Amino acid sequence: MKIEILQKVEGEVYLHYKWNETIIEDVEIEFLHYRGIEKILLGKDPLDALVINPRICGICGHAHLRATVEALENAFGIIPTQKAKTIREITTFCEILQNHLKWFYLVIAPFLLDNVRFFAIQPAIVNINKIIALFGGQYPHNSYMLPGGVTCDPTTIEIFKAKNYLAQAKDTIKMQLFKNCTDLKDILKEKSDFGNILRKLITYSTVGQSYDRFVVLGENSLIKPAKILKTSVKPISVKFIKETDISVTYRGRFYETGPLARMLLLRYPLIMQLHRRFKDALVTRVAARVVEIDVIMKILEQLLDSILLSEPSCIDNKQKDGYGMGVVEAARGSLIHRVWVENGTIAKYQIITPTQWNLLQGTKEYPGVARKAIQGLKDTKTAELIFRSFDICSVCTTH
Repeated sequence: MKIEILQKVEGEVYLHYKWNETIIEDVEIEFLHYRGIEKILLGKDPLDALVINPRICGICGHAHLRATVEALENAFGIIPTQKAKTIREITTFCEILQNHLKWFYLVIAPFLLDNVRFFAIQPAIVNINKIIALFGGQYPHNSYMLPGGVTCDPTTIEIFKAKNYLAQAKDTIKMQLFKNCTDLKDILKEKSDFGNILRKLITYSTVGQSYDRFVVLGENSLIKPAKILKTSVKPISVKFIKETDISVTYRGRFYETGPLARMLLLRYPLIMQLHRRFKDALVTRVAARVVEIDVIMKILEQLLDSILLSEPSCIDNKQKDGYGMGVVEAARGSLIHRVWVENGTIAKYQIITPTQWNLLQGTKEYPGVARKAIQGLKDTKTAELIFRSFDICSVCTTH
């Protein structure tokens, strides 16, 4: 057995490789830093969760805030205005967008390119974060969402500023990352950052394949909940999700969540082309996270145009006992928060994060999604690249 530490995954992960001569026969994945957020919340006022839960993660805390708010609204029987829903969706998409850019340039590109041009893309990330701060007051770790709506009340001036920030970010991303290409043949010809990496990833062929089945549990302006078996889309129900110490399963089976699931659900042409050739391999998984950037930029323009400024940002509401669930599509996949409120305090809280779906163990005989993708490889560098293709978040997993 050989143990290696995987760093820069919002924490650290121990990888216990088991070798059969020159082949990685199996790998056990160990997350180290349990914090117990679900236990910390017990007995607290439900609104305390709005401050505590976003601190689960430093890069997707916004998704945790939204999942918390929607779980509490579900428990209290509150339905916010469409204006509040739209603003929440805008800032959530922005968080995903800046996350994907950081992941591509700081995590994946250093593996495959000699010259990583992060500072060329940084202005786009700054402008995206400005959009979140415009509505949320700051980023990261804002608390502008609360049961009943949002605390901001934007005017046409704020909307104009947000559109301007988005336009600047879009220009930078298009020129640097895509060179205005979204077709596979064109991307492979262009010397864009995405094209340069995609050419190298294609040489890995089918390396990194797992079960080729996926779940999307959240709902937004782009997608609705579904499971995808290869490319066949089926209905899904959260009642069949089961969490244990070593896995999260749907009807007893492992599923991948995240951008690849979402892009297959949308039948994005480039991803469908890659999936036909390579299935759920490393190249398809990385490409899906990159092209989601293009998808999000387009929907953000529509959402900014659709904000109903005349509607109230927040409605009056009262807390009451009950059970509620919030499901959000975060950068890494489907995020679930469940809350049980009794006698005005939190009696139970449950969080299921995307990395739990993708990275938890399973067993040697029935391995988890990432574990299966690693089995049979011949070197740990490729194994590390495959792990990072899932955009691992250690602190979310050890919440």
